[in-house]
This record gives sequence, structure tokens and C-alpha cells, in this order.
Amino acid sequence: MSRITTVEERFRRHQRDVKAYRRRHLFRRSHARFHRDLAVLPHLFLAPKVTYAAPLEQTGEEVLEGFRHQVVWTLDTAARLVCGFGFLAAQDLTGYCLCPEGVDLEASVLAALAQKRGLVGEPRPAALSLDPVLDRSPFLVLHVTANSPPELALASGHRVVTWEHLMRDLQGTLGWRPDLLNRLEDSYLGRSKAS
Repeated sequence: MSRITTVEERFRRHQRDVKAYRRRHLFRRSHARFHRDLAVLPHLFLAPKVTYAAPLEQTGEEVLEGFRHQVVWTLDTAARLVCGFGFLAAQDLTGYCLCPEGVDLEASVLAALAQKRGLVGEPRPAALSLDPVLDRSPFLVLHVTANSPPELALASGHRVVTWEHLMRDLQGTLGWRPDLLNRLEDSYLGRSKAS
């Protein structure tokens, strides 16, 4: 007859498993093949020199307001604005920063972030994942583009990507996730049409 484990024993086992998962995850990300695959897979928000992250120095709502006219929100941020709920543990704000024609992309995003000093901290190149392995404070993650993604204007004044573009960004970021797409689709389509 097997012994019943206590809550404390199950919690210790859970902590051990989480540490092992993090070690394997960090090892996988440090491997040369992971970086080679990133060059092939369409993952916009990890692209070097066009994606930057800056730590939030104010609340997420204040940063959303500060970047309202400069950014088209996508991924978890768009889902939160449209549906009222997101899907990533990190509370990052993720969007496309529009760059004027003929302007250097890197200089454009650095200038946009410098204008908002106080809302966000010093920008740095984006990390290897949008869903961090370790707990950290939220970031503003901006992908700079000269071509505006298809967008919807919400009643709040925020701009978010269309459902089709959100699906593309989700699949490029998290892989094929029909469970997540099913959860978001009705709410996203219904509320974005009402806006």
C-alpha cells in the first residue's frame, strides 16, 4: 500500500520540478541550434536591431496611455485591451512602433523610447522569449516597422492588430495553439466589431 504524500511533500516536489524545467529551458536557449532556428522561424519579436524592450517605470495603464498614438498593440496586450484577459504570465506590453519612411528603424525606436523617459527605463535588445523563465518586472516590447500592420481602433482610443494578424503573431510567438485561439476568437471578434 502506497503512502499518501502530504501537501508539503507535493509542494517540495513541484519546486524541484520547476527548477529542473528552468535548467533545461535555459540550456536549450543557449544552444547554437536554438539561435539558428530563430533565424529561420518567423518570430518578429525576437528579431535583433528592430525589437527593443524597456522596463516599465510606471503602471501598465500609464504606459498604455503614454504610447496610445505611437503603438499598435498585439499579442497579450491586444488580448487584454479587447477581451479583458491575456494569456502570458508576464505583464509585458507588446506592440508595433511605426517608423516614418526613410528613417533608420533602430534610431526611430530609440528616439520614441527616449521621449517617454519616466514611463519606461533604458531600452535594451529584446530577450530570447516573450514569456520569461524567471519572474521579472514588466517590459514594454516594441517591434519597429515601416509598414503599419492591419489595425482596429477601439472605443478607448487604443489601436490593436486585427484578428488575422493577431493569429499570425501568436503562432510565430507560441507556436500552434488552437486552445488559446479558440479561447480568444469569439471574444476578440465580437468586441472588436462592436468598437
